[in-house]
Amino acid sequence: MIDHASNPPSFWKTVGILLGTARKRAAGRRKRQSELLQYRGSRTGASWEQLAFLATVLLMIALNILAAFVVREAVSSGRRIEIERQGKIVVSRSFFNGVRSLQTTDEGLSGSSRASLDSSCSSEARDIAEDYGGSQEAIAQKLRHAVEAHGARDLVVKDDVVTSLTGLSGFRGVPALLGSIVLLFWGIMMVTQGEGLELDLQRRRDPMWEWLFSHPVPQSAVFFAEMLSPIAANPIYWGAPLFVAFVYGLVYDAASGFLAFFLIGIPLTIAAACLGKALEIGIVLRFSTRSRGAMLGLMSWMVTPL
Repeated sequence: MIDHASNPPSFWKTVGILLGTARKRAAGRRKRQSELLQYRGSRTGASWEQLAFLATVLLMIALNILAAFVVREAVSSGRRIEIERQGKIVVSRSFFNGVRSLQTTDEGLSGSSRASLDSSCSSEARDIAEDYGGSQEAIAQKLRHAVEAHGARDLVVKDDVVTSLTGLSGFRGVPALLGSIVLLFWGIMMVTQGEGLELDLQRRRDPMWEWLFSHPVPQSAVFFAEMLSPIAANPIYWGAPLFVAFVYGLVYDAASGFLAFFLIGIPLTIAAACLGKALEIGIVLRFSTRSRGAMLGLMSWMVTPL
């Protein structure tokens, strides 16, 4: 028989055991949530539960990747607003090339060129109205006047607006504001998720270390595992580094995104999980037993991805 008092588990072994326990605790919580939602676990086999968990993991990964594209679209939309404030118009590359060809082949617009311009303006106005709203006739008239007055000088290609994200650090005003809002939203979601969505608000929540301190294990390992338990229990953290990788990949290149995954994404994910756990510990220590569940439930519901 092994004497655990004289041979306590090592630091990392203790951390591994506690993180595995956090995984099992999360599985039990999901089962309890299914019961609260009036599903019958007896009708669901283990294979279906595994498939459902795999689908959840894939969904969380897709959510983080989608958030990176939302950042790009937010900054691009802000950039578009600033461009239009300067009196320019964002158009497709085909329309821009068409205007330049008309401008280079004719000193002034002939009848055939004017007819071609009217047709191109109407088509481009329809696309702009479908994507961003507004009156198609008013947009077509604005395009026509801009081309007749200044040719292609007042036109900006839409693809150039998107690829100009490489100068993201120099953006001010609306693009920086919209991008920061999306990043702040993602950060709050990562911090407040904790170990998962809370539905059982009346469940008692007591600090785990109150009874773990009676075990012959390193106390630092107990707190370290407690801080990392959200990552072990909640799949949304597993795909969080991909958000950072895709943002850097969209702004710079694939190599930068790959490096950002390890150098920024993983540390940022760990920091968000630890901050969320610190808030949870603060709630457990400062609120009464009756109100802990409600406060933790509100925190997990603050910015939920589903």
